This record gives sequence, structure tokens and C-alpha cells, in this order.
Amino acid sequence: MPLSQTWSYTITHIRSYVMTWSYTITHIRSYVMTYVS
Repeated sequence: MPLSQTWSYTITHIRSYVMTWSYTITHIRSYVMTYVS
């Protein structure tokens, strides 16, 4: 597999991972806000 392909795959993977995390954090924060108040 060429290096550029590997990089593009890795970046895509990292981006989806980050998106999932930010979604989860946002969800948890809204849950906590609701729970606390």
C-alpha cells in the first residue's frame, strides 16, 4: 500500500474517532446539565 493511501486512511480513521468522541462528550455534557439542574 502506498504511503499516501496509508496516510489518507489514517486521517479518515482519526477524524471519525474524533467525531465520535466529540459527539459523546456533547451528549454527556447535555445529560449532566439536565441532571444537575
